[in-house]
Amino acid sequence: MNIMSYNIRGLGGRLKKKEVHSLISKYKLNVIYEQETKLEEINSSLYSLLWSCDDYEFDFKKSEGRLGDFMMWRKDLLVVKEVVYREHWLGLIGVCGVEQIEVFIVGVYGPCKLSKRKRDVGEMVKFKKDKRGDRWCFFG
Repeated sequence: MNIMSYNIRGLGGRLKKKEVHSLISKYKLNVIYEQETKLEEINSSLYSLLWSCDDYEFDFKKSEGRLGDFMMWRKDLLVVKEVVYREHWLGLIGVCGVEQIEVFIVGVYGPCKLSKRKRDVGEMVKFKKDKRGDRWCFFG
């Protein structure tokens, strides 16, 4: 599975959308997580510009200032059962491939303040302990 994390620093412009589309194609991405989208509203027409086929799904956290995360994935490869939203991370729980292997994918956008980082790490550790899965991917 090819996964990428990218700090886009704003996804409103045409060049940024073209750049994301190019990265998805070039690296044959199955999942992409983007931080700092700076977008409050996101719809499927935006994502159809990014992904060149209809075999994708997405979820996002609304932008608050610079923040705003989204994750896109190939729906023929990953069937998402649950999306988990936290202040600085976005998690997917799903099954992957013909074998229907349970996977946990967490995109992290870490804050600068140490106290908030410690809190976020504590949340992720608890999340991982509660879910007890074998296949995890944390990135950001």
